[in-house]
Amino acid sequence: MVAAWAPGDLDALIWSYAPDPEGRPAPQTIADVPAVTPESTALSKALKRAGLRFVGPTTAYALMQACGLVNDHLEACVMRSAPKGRGALSISGSAAERDQPQ
Repeated sequence: MVAAWAPGDLDALIWSYAPDPEGRPAPQTIADVPAVTPESTALSKALKRAGLRFVGPTTAYALMQACGLVNDHLEACVMRSAPKGRGALSISGSAAERDQPQ
């Protein structure tokens, strides 16, 4: 199903559910990190409407974490200040180029 989407459509859909980064304080403990948010619930519903399956709110929140839509690093974590947002951690070059011996 995803392969049939035009380039960038899935990306645009996911990023349209990015929460306001200032809307939630940095977690102080692991217990402060949510498993589900209103945004992940809405994203889950949108993905299901688009024909995807097995994308409940918890899975959608994990996707949001993996894609950088949310930063759940604890306040004291050094990664809290790492680059964030769309493309912040992209790797330049193709896999074939990176795997070539130097």
